[in-house]
Amino acid sequence: MSTLPNPAPAECQAGAHWRRCAGCDAPFPAAPGQLLCPGCHPPRPAGRCPAAHPDDRSPCQGPPDAVRVVDRTGNQRQGCVHHASAALASIKDARVYPGSVAGAAIDAYRRARFRGPFEFEPRPVPVPCERAGRGEW
Repeated sequence: MSTLPNPAPAECQAGAHWRRCAGCDAPFPAAPGQLLCPGCHPPRPAGRCPAAHPDDRSPCQGPPDAVRVVDRTGNQRQGCVHHASAALASIKDARVYPGSVAGAAIDAYRRARFRGPFEFEPRPVPVPCERAGRGEW
């Protein structure tokens, strides 16, 4: 196993720690919890909420702090309703909590019910037909 390069003192003072990328095995200065280098995992584009998955190219819907998504270990991210619903559908045992928009948490939960894991384009929500009273869709 090769050794990692010694970081410059300025990088050490800035809190950067060197590690190997889990994707390409190249050394890079990583933030805590960062496993992929910027080449394998480009930074989130400006103007997108923290809940947006890097592979999801869809735009945000609403403010980026509309809801808060929490996984089973307590990690949390704020996000718009659209990206929070994708996160809820993709993360096992995830929960959603209200953020800056009233009613956005229940909206994200309802949208997540009609999405598959890592399905970034939501399916149309079924609308009950006129015979909905008999339990038909």
